[in-house]
Amino acid sequence: MRKVTLRMNEQEKYEVIKNLVEKKGNKAIASIKLNCSLRTIKRLINKYKTKGKNGFIHGNRNLKPSITISDDIKKQIIELYNSHEYNTSNFTHFRELLLNNKNIKVSYSFVHKLLSKTGISSPKCHRITKKRKAKAEREKQKMLNLKTTENQLTEQTSEGSTTTPVITESSRIIPNSLAHPRKPRAKYFGEQIQMDASDHRWINDEKWHLHIAVDDSTSAILAAYFTPEETLIGYYHVMQQILTKYGIPYAIKTDNRIGL
Repeated sequence: MRKVTLRMNEQEKYEVIKNLVEKKGNKAIASIKLNCSLRTIKRLINKYKTKGKNGFIHGNRNLKPSITISDDIKKQIIELYNSHEYNTSNFTHFRELLLNNKNIKVSYSFVHKLLSKTGISSPKCHRITKKRKAKAEREKQKMLNLKTTENQLTEQTSEGSTTTPVITESSRIIPNSLAHPRKPRAKYFGEQIQMDASDHRWINDEKWHLHIAVDDSTSAILAAYFTPEETLIGYYHVMQQILTKYGIPYAIKTDNRIGL
């Protein structure tokens, strides 16, 4: 016997109607549970009695709508727009050309969605659309660079070993191409910690000094401590937080001086 698999809403209807029929429950309560009328409950009861579980499968399941555009037409539209004859047209004009020259009738929203999904932008698109697309491309390239770096690190560290090391945020390498243009960032978390103090009227309009430590690789704030003045004791407290939570950093930079 073929196994019948119902979707979540279909399974809910089936279980409610099954309990209603087998345990002789209340139709009014069942209509409240399913948020439908009593007439619909009676119709579902008849389905259960005549077809069983199969009666709760939606009739349109696995059927494509009659207006569905075939994959061949989609491929043809993309190839036509990439051709020299059409690639200078905006999406509205391109849709008109498809209808007049190729007898392909599609909506503007379909053309826009199809071409945008393949990375094609209209030559007449707004500046904000160009910026959004450029940002998405940069983020995509950034993720590819990080993935490539992770793979290289895995291959290098696993040579001669039977196990593959686990790549965590603390061991992630930032590619040099993504580092700050004026000063290369540290590649590893904890390789260099930057410390400084900022004076501001933080509390009750009184000037306090916030001592802070930032990881140079990830820009993560590792520790912070308030004192009335910038003092060595403030940095001691910041250092205590770092050692307790993260361990010993490789280098600490404060006021252009590096301590190892």
